[in-house]
Amino acid sequence: MFRWLATGSLLLALLAYGCAIQHRTDAYACTESSECSGGRTCVDSFCVMLPDAAVARTACNDGVDNDDDGLVDSADPGCAGAADNSEHGNARCDDGKDNDGDGKTDYSPNSSTADPGCMNALDDNEKGTTACDDGADNDGDGRIDYATADGVGDPGCREPGDTSEHGTNACDDGMDNDCDGRTDYAADTTKRDPGCQSLVDTSERGNAQCDDGMDNDNDGRADYKVINGCGLGDLQCMGPLDNNEMF
Repeated sequence: MFRWLATGSLLLALLAYGCAIQHRTDAYACTESSECSGGRTCVDSFCVMLPDAAVARTACNDGVDNDDDGLVDSADPGCAGAADNSEHGNARCDDGKDNDGDGKTDYSPNSSTADPGCMNALDDNEKGTTACDDGADNDGDGRIDYATADGVGDPGCREPGDTSEHGTNACDDGMDNDCDGRTDYAADTTKRDPGCQSLVDTSERGNAQCDDGMDNDNDGRADYKVINGCGLGDLQCMGPLDNNEMF
């Protein structure tokens, strides 16, 4: 009886295999399994659907969207063939890595997990178009974009979708808070406000008499100013680095 069961199982498998390959046409001609679609395998130069028992299940023939890019198996650009055990590909938006350090990975129809810079699974750049995800130092402070690692990204960026790299501190808010014609901290020393020592500095006031916010010569005027709105500037101040309000 046991011999009959074994022989019967073998016979059923052979019959199933025969049914799988009976419809051979030029449309299913192949030289390797990567040329086949729909879970088929290249057998004797034709793409055929083998019985389940004869096919090893991999990430590229299991009917599941394993990398969450909205594409399954042979339709996924990361699948080289049915034997491929990963749906991830070589493109930066399909490789399973956070290439731009923003805490988001690859393309996905699920916006909560997708990298906003990825347009599709074939996109080879995770950078996007917003100020905090475009790979540019938009506010000239020497820091670029949003990043999850401390001390790497621009502190003015709260997320990759943020449209401005400016923050809330006086030396990072994009405004000339002390009316001296200079704005914020900048990597270029010729452009930064001399009162700003870093991006987290909360005041653009400096140490020089013409930038310290004080009327050092008691003439009713304080500091160097080029913009009305911060009070009267001292007429003896030639610039914010001038250290004498007297003459």
